Amino acid sequence: MTEDFDNLLYSKELKHAYDTETNKAMREIENEFNKNREHLIKTLKNSIDSERQHRDILNSCVYPFTERGSMSSSQYKFVRGSPLAELGLANMDFLLYKKHDKLPVAILGECKGSVSRISSVVEETRKRLKVAEDNIATIKESYLHLPPENDLLLECVLAVPSGTSDEAIGKVIDTGGGIIVWKAALTGDPEISIAHPPRFTHAMNMMHRDKGLNVGLKNAPSNRRFLSVFPQSHPYLELTSIIRAAWPGDSGLVLTEDEVRLALSKDLFYMEDSYVRQKSAEILSSGVSIGFMEWSPKEGAYRIVARGNNRGQLELRLEDKWIDDHIRRQLEQRKSEESESIKEKYRKEITKQKRVPNGWK
Repeated sequence: MTEDFDNLLYSKELKHAYDTETNKAMREIENEFNKNREHLIKTLKNSIDSERQHRDILNSCVYPFTERGSMSSSQYKFVRGSPLAELGLANMDFLLYKKHDKLPVAILGECKGSVSRISSVVEETRKRLKVAEDNIATIKESYLHLPPENDLLLECVLAVPSGTSDEAIGKVIDTGGGIIVWKAALTGDPEISIAHPPRFTHAMNMMHRDKGLNVGLKNAPSNRRFLSVFPQSHPYLELTSIIRAAWPGDSGLVLTEDEVRLALSKDLFYMEDSYVRQKSAEILSSGVSIGFMEWSPKEGAYRIVARGNNRGQLELRLEDKWIDDHIRRQLEQRKSEESESIKEKYRKEITKQKRVPNGWK
């Protein structure tokens, strides 16, 4: 494509004008990125911290409903994260299920680690619930193994930090109810609770129909570190699977694709094996491309380039590598867009000049 464009530049003057404008634009973009680099780094670090907080709340919500969880006797079970994500649809964060002969119950939950505008959060939750309702047949068949005609009680949960729960309840009431608010502790002992609305609002479906579940969800002990990766996790959080899978070799920490896949399969035990394999390959490719690891023929495995075996320090190094690479790709994307914009400008000018008898002026 570059060669084809160069052929359009039919004079030295035109080629010089194009090169001069392009070089100037590229320098300006690089200067802009260098000037704003610290701000870009801070923004990316904040996004990672926000995703960690989101993961903490998500873990707090689902861990009690596992075999070892504090709510295991409730018979509600954690089924999967990001239901309907494989269809490319807007989705909730988790799905819980209680099997019952008369009326089985599914709970779809949306988690927010930080809240800037609660109205937007509630609105987004309602939209995602509508998507789930429109695809309830898939949820029944693919996840719950129920026939399409089977009755199912569907409840919606919005989980937020404890300090935001009252505001969330108020906004749910203002917009018609129908969402049950849970609150998660972000510090101290990990636990999850139902946020009780005012008495007069119980009829607005802001409590679970199962009274035992409402009672049990009072400072229910949980675990913020239960799972490290969920479907649609932040790319950096996915990359930490590399560190969890690594073991000491002759030349530092090393790992294989099988070991990354095993680490991921423990987190994504509810996903298809083909998904886990594909995600493992993507993580390995990304780890190499950002310079965090390399293939070691001597080890017959991938070797983490960063020195030391302290996994906390390695995560910080990985974060720096990911951020540097992300900024580099942003820079290249910005350059590519500007370059194409300049080319389009010259294409139009060339086309216009060809209509003029004397050519380029």
